Amino acid sequence: MSRPLKFKGALCATALAVMSLAAHADLARVGPTNNPSPPGHGFPLWYQDLRGAVLDLCLPDATDPGQAQMTACLQTASQPYTFPSLFPEEAFYFRGTSALTLPGGQKVVYVSALEAAFASGAATAGQQITFTRLRVTAGLPEVGNYLFYHPYGVHPETVDAVTGARDVVWSDDVGVSPGAFTGAMVSDFGPFLERADATGVATGPLTINGAQFLSDAAPTFVTGSPFGTNYFMVCGRRADGTEIPLGTSLSPDGNASCASTNQFTLTGRLRNLVANPVGSPLAIQSATYSRDAAGTHVNVGAQVARVLATQPLPLLTAASNQTPPVRMQGPDALARYFAQGFTDPSGTLPGQISVTNSADNPPTTVQAATSDVVTIVSASYNATTQTLSAVATSSDKGFGTQLPPTMAFDGFVTTAVRGGVAGDPAAMTLTATGVTVPPTLVVVHSTAGGAGRVDITTDPNLANPPGSPFTRDDVATVAASAPAIDIPVLANDLANVAAPINPASVTLVGGGVVPAALGTAAVNPDGTIRFTPGASVGTGTIKYVVSSAAVAGASNVGTVNLTVTEPVGGFLPLGATDTASVLTGGTVNINVTANDSGNGGTLVATSTQIVAGSVTGGTATVQANGTVNYVAGATPGAFGFNYTVANTNGNRSAPIRVNVTVANEPVGVTAGSVQCTRTGTRWRASGTGMVPNTLVTMYTTAVAPAAPTAAQTAGTATSLADGTWAIDRSGGPTCTATASLRTQSGTVRNNLAVRIR
Repeated sequence: MSRPLKFKGALCATALAVMSLAAHADLARVGPTNNPSPPGHGFPLWYQDLRGAVLDLCLPDATDPGQAQMTACLQTASQPYTFPSLFPEEAFYFRGTSALTLPGGQKVVYVSALEAAFASGAATAGQQITFTRLRVTAGLPEVGNYLFYHPYGVHPETVDAVTGARDVVWSDDVGVSPGAFTGAMVSDFGPFLERADATGVATGPLTINGAQFLSDAAPTFVTGSPFGTNYFMVCGRRADGTEIPLGTSLSPDGNASCASTNQFTLTGRLRNLVANPVGSPLAIQSATYSRDAAGTHVNVGAQVARVLATQPLPLLTAASNQTPPVRMQGPDALARYFAQGFTDPSGTLPGQISVTNSADNPPTTVQAATSDVVTIVSASYNATTQTLSAVATSSDKGFGTQLPPTMAFDGFVTTAVRGGVAGDPAAMTLTATGVTVPPTLVVVHSTAGGAGRVDITTDPNLANPPGSPFTRDDVATVAASAPAIDIPVLANDLANVAAPINPASVTLVGGGVVPAALGTAAVNPDGTIRFTPGASVGTGTIKYVVSSAAVAGASNVGTVNLTVTEPVGGFLPLGATDTASVLTGGTVNINVTANDSGNGGTLVATSTQIVAGSVTGGTATVQANGTVNYVAGATPGAFGFNYTVANTNGNRSAPIRVNVTVANEPVGVTAGSVQCTRTGTRWRASGTGMVPNTLVTMYTTAVAPAAPTAAQTAGTATSLADGTWAIDRSGGPTCTATASLRTQSGTVRNNLAVRIR
């Protein structure tokens, strides 16, 4: 067994050696993901290190004579790949390995990698992960303190007992999080190693079937270690400081009995930067315009980063469809560049703006839509009339016969009238009525894409009409899932005796219960508010207003402060509605409890029970693991069932719904496409309407056999994303006059006429 190394006495030199190889991170950035997924594999297309090397996800080309690229990428299956049904469970951007055999026959293995895999194990959309790995496994001859030197650092271990096999198992995996592909960039891994000659001079990549790779499967010298340790070495010392004889190599701390090797096997596919260039990280931060009688004036702000010290200084230009490129000024302290006021006298709207970094080879270009600038001159709210008002203007003042854009409040039905600022043709006066609760922030949008924001101003003298009721806050506490309670909100509210509160005027505002998960609220005829708690716990509010029959206008907003506590006996499990789809006559397994919660207790998936009488359109059977097999009948439509589940508190949930869509698979066979050529016994057929990425098999029999033999199988194919399919097989069984087919989903087509040629 091993434990972290403790330094003392004669081991101080070892401590210094470890400290000299400080932690580092030498990956610069990650490329865009191959989305949408499917059909894309959903992984980043590439990673780049701080020395500029860019490695693609190592996958072979569709054309790969002799499967040489497949071998170089450490894959066991050749193209074509179809995600996720036919896609590797593991692939590499980079992998470097080395191994030692000690005098006693013990094995020491080193692995460094930037890897792509799936958190779920099998290829699954949404489960993509990338991570770096540094790993050492070692069998050792005796107990002691060991150092493992490798290209990315040095790892110490104290070994207390040995078996000669896997006495040390150390692995440092960084970035293992589905969909988060930047985590791998903050490890001790990087930069990428490359092939070298015996003197350490890089020898460049290998070309394999038209693409460039770091190496093939052959061992090679390497270069690229940030510490100059382009080797793998293991050294050991006993507790008394004497050297453990492992070999004759000299370590950085003076141990002359180390075992080492400078031979590695490398995996990695270099990106073709001519066909698929990787530009600088360039982004447009702002693209606005103004317009007046002199024309259209555009202002652009962009930001660009020099990821590599070897990159040239950025040279940015901005242009629109109507104006030639203009040199942008910068950078400032935040690497931002600006181009201001370049003008198109024709007054044409600029549309898309392009910013180009000409320092990249080839140049990098990004685009963004332009918008006007909206300025809110004033904004106010009148509680008496429940009216929101604002005066706003646009930077687009119009041109010739073209009017300025119109504007409106965000979230409110708006009446807009031109005018409001003397001499400004773009100014508009906006009003929205029936606003019972004013927003804290007023947002005005322009039809030209701009938006302005300003805090609201409320006239304190008009906050509530004179003589209107005054509400005071209330408090209510109830257990989750308990029966509804009636809250007497009017009991502590105040009103003039000459203008009493009208109970029928109680009105909920702000959507009722906030957050909605706590329950529901409704107003009773007597003015109380009935709160029905849900299964969730926490705090929330109910807001309301009330009025008097004698005074026009509502009161201030009253608040009921809710507290929903844990029910006596514990929480009920919380369930969420599930959906599934299946073809007629087919079976679908539904993990109904995957999105449910034990809600204070642990969910017991195996306690799932189907609610009697709730199943429609088929049959539903609970499996041993708590999932449900739904077998569809022959009729398509919207069906489903209800189920309940328990938690470890012994409580069972309310019925939870599962909606199942049963559909026909409209498999069609193209007329005349079923053919068999006697020469070479070539079978062909094509059609449409299949479930995407599923198999279809054609048989030489008129009726699809239940247990087909190889002699009865004319050919197979996988449907495309649009449901089309095509079978084309040479060297098949003897031609027959009729054929049949069966899809992976169970659809059968019999008695297909075969055109024999």
